[in-house]
Amino acid sequence: MPEVEHTTTVAASLPQVWNFVEDMDNWAPFLTGYQRHEKINRDESIWVVKGELGGLTRTAEFKVQVTEWKEPSRVTFVMRGIQEPVTGSGEFLATDLGGGAADAVSPEPAPAPKPAGSWMSRLWDRLSRWLLRRVTNSVDVQTAARPVVSAESRNTQITFRLNVQAGGATGPVLNLLLGPMLKPVAEDLAMKIAQSVDDPGSR
Repeated sequence: MPEVEHTTTVAASLPQVWNFVEDMDNWAPFLTGYQRHEKINRDESIWVVKGELGGLTRTAEFKVQVTEWKEPSRVTFVMRGIQEPVTGSGEFLATDLGGGAADAVSPEPAPAPKPAGSWMSRLWDRLSRWLLRRVTNSVDVQTAARPVVSAESRNTQITFRLNVQAGGATGPVLNLLLGPMLKPVAEDLAMKIAQSVDDPGSR
């Protein structure tokens, strides 16, 4: 099952981050390929996204069910395609890092650096980002402005995890394509949330 995770730090307190994230209307348009969403209730919603996969431009609808609201640090959800045989799940985590980057202490040991990978994997990563920008008209998160960590205010680490599984006869092939393309989606969403909490006037 293709799975990605991205972590970044925002110069805002944990309550500030939660107040922004708990209302999906604040950040839904940040999702790559976003078209629209409809809230059924606090826990259920319908999302419509557009993108290219397997050589075809598709508009897909997903039903998203929040399975846990743990204020102010965690939201988990599951999703399933309404017309497409796709399922998945995700998680948003927020951790108070204290008063500044120098004082920030992660609750868990930092993971060991991952190997750079083969030249083929790096090439595929760049190609995936280029395709994603062409299809969705989005800005590459690697070249976008980064949130600034403040040494004077509270800082919060945010992590976004997402996994998606395509089923059906073409599922194995689609899953190979989904893996590299999910990474920039997760990075873009986490970074735009961080930027908006840093600068409320930007949204």
